Amino acid sequence: MDATSNRVSTDPRADGLRPPGRLHVRPARAVLCFWLIVSCVLALTAALTLWNARSRQVDSIERNLSALSLILSEQTARAFQSVDLILQGTVERLHQEEVWTRRDGSHVGAINAILNARMHGAKQVRSLFIVGEDGRVAYSALGSPVGIFVGDRDYVVAQRNGTVDGAFIGLRVRNRVDGAWSIFVSRRLEGEDGRYLGVVVASVPVNYFDELYRSITPDDSASIALFKRDGVPLYTEYMSSELLEELTGDREMWRATERDPPQILHRTHGSEPRIVALRDVDGFPLMATISVSVSTSLSAWNDQAMFTAGWVVGVIVLLGLGAFALARELRREEGLEQSLRESQARLQGTISSAMDAIVTIDENQRIVLFNPAAEKLFGCSAADALGTPLERFIPERYRFGHRSHIDKFSESGQTARIKRARADIVARRVTGEEVIVDASISQLNVAGKKLFTAILRDITMRLEHEAELRRLNRQLREFSASLQSVREEERTRIARELHDDLGQQLSGLKLGLSSIRARLRKDCPDLEERVVTVQGQIDMAISSVRRLGTELRPLMLDDLGLFPAVGWLIDDVAQKSGLLIDADLDDEVPLEISDEASSALFRILQESLTNVVRHAEARHVRVALKVDCERLQLRVADDGKGIRLEEHGRPHGSFGLIGIRERVWMLGGEVYITSEIGRGTTVEVVVPMSRPVTEEVQA
Repeated sequence: MDATSNRVSTDPRADGLRPPGRLHVRPARAVLCFWLIVSCVLALTAALTLWNARSRQVDSIERNLSALSLILSEQTARAFQSVDLILQGTVERLHQEEVWTRRDGSHVGAINAILNARMHGAKQVRSLFIVGEDGRVAYSALGSPVGIFVGDRDYVVAQRNGTVDGAFIGLRVRNRVDGAWSIFVSRRLEGEDGRYLGVVVASVPVNYFDELYRSITPDDSASIALFKRDGVPLYTEYMSSELLEELTGDREMWRATERDPPQILHRTHGSEPRIVALRDVDGFPLMATISVSVSTSLSAWNDQAMFTAGWVVGVIVLLGLGAFALARELRREEGLEQSLRESQARLQGTISSAMDAIVTIDENQRIVLFNPAAEKLFGCSAADALGTPLERFIPERYRFGHRSHIDKFSESGQTARIKRARADIVARRVTGEEVIVDASISQLNVAGKKLFTAILRDITMRLEHEAELRRLNRQLREFSASLQSVREEERTRIARELHDDLGQQLSGLKLGLSSIRARLRKDCPDLEERVVTVQGQIDMAISSVRRLGTELRPLMLDDLGLFPAVGWLIDDVAQKSGLLIDADLDDEVPLEISDEASSALFRILQESLTNVVRHAEARHVRVALKVDCERLQLRVADDGKGIRLEEHGRPHGSFGLIGIRERVWMLGGEVYITSEIGRGTTVEVVVPMSRPVTEEVQA
């Protein structure tokens, strides 16, 4: 607590609490935000890493496809070069042996022999034949049919029209002999004068390329195709019709390949992306292509991506679980800190507003807390008191005892001890003035250090007031005792005057009337009856005087003593009320009973029996009067309805019981009243047989 603001302060080293003014941070929210940031960074890093790995993998695929397309182009070029060599060799043999110009019939066998010889060992050539000027097959190797018209085929038309120089590769067509798909390669056959004589044609089966390209295919998803430069497909055995249609329809792509071969293209076939590599076939107007499925080629990357994503998600989930657990714990601690701050605020308000002085000291008995009431009590501000020894507020004669008391209290293990108001609990103001205090002390262990807190109240004025109250009370009781004594004396005087004076006069008057009656009996018998009436009235007056005298002060109490008077009182009450009263009186009557004790006990018994008759609704009463060790014990018990004990001392409850207490106090005795609703009341009085009425009774 801050001493400058509330004038109440504690030493932070003693309690280890955070000052209330410190900035409060929400650690739970910070942990969750940190987890969110870390998760985003981790996910982004993993995504970038995977994307870079994918890019590198795609680059590697493109490089591999480029290398494969080069191999594909070279093998295709070698295949067609070998076919072209066969065609060139055939043309040269025909010119060297001049069999083409013979017309004696022997040229047919010679030409077929040349064709068969050139075809021998060339597995890539299915058939070799010569088309004449009329467009029909004139000669054929291996006994293939002749006379078939092929003059409309592109490989014949192109050579006849002279639009190509060298070999011409035609479109893929179905062979008319066996129906197999073949690619036809042709060369022009001319005379010495350059006249068109025909075309030498080699048929290359499409399935030859299956065997040629099988070793180049990297995986099952790869597609290899062979196109003419204008995009017309020649070989598409491993390519789907959809992808083939997409490639052949992309005229811009084919124009781009003419400008900048080779090309690496990315195409999406349906929902499946593919990478396509295109490369020129050297020496021929052909374009070799190879394509692979991206998903299949990136299967290793996909597995790595799945593993990495799973690992990242697992790490994020574990971090999230840890973060949420930590946040929940921090939120709980935050709630505890909030409760602690609220408790500190309430404690600060309570200590500041407390009317009693509150002082806390550490193990070295240096002050660490000093509330405003302590400032008022000791006349010292909290700023001056904090950190100073407590002994400055203790009189020098009590300092050693105070230190030893604190040490014993610390070792006792008790948490609290109360010092009641005593004259030896003295505090010292800074001015040197001493005050008597009521003190309670407690100890608390905080962070391994003990703190002692004392609550002090200045009772100097209270003790003075209590002393004055006791003096006034004693005077009041002495006055009450004196008043009781005077009242008893006055009752005794009046009772004796009634008995000695008025009683004797009435008795004399009765005797006079008796003599008058005797005379009137002879002289005036009519007046005798009136005299008799007057005598009856005098008898009643004498009875009333005796009754009043007895109620005021029974003469037998003075003449015979306490015990006979008690016996007479019991008999009188039993006769008048009809109660069944059992009396238990000592046989040995002591002689040293004081008049005050006799009068008081008689009046107490009289008041008790009167209360029973008027209020108890009892049927049976037990009265006991005993002498024990110079003490008189009176006990009155009834079986009536009982009374509430809390009404005993209340003026509005029972003034009779209050009178009994006062009479017992005057004698220096004790009174015990027990009662239970429905089970009767017992009044027990114990008084000394002789004691000065002015002696004070300690509570």
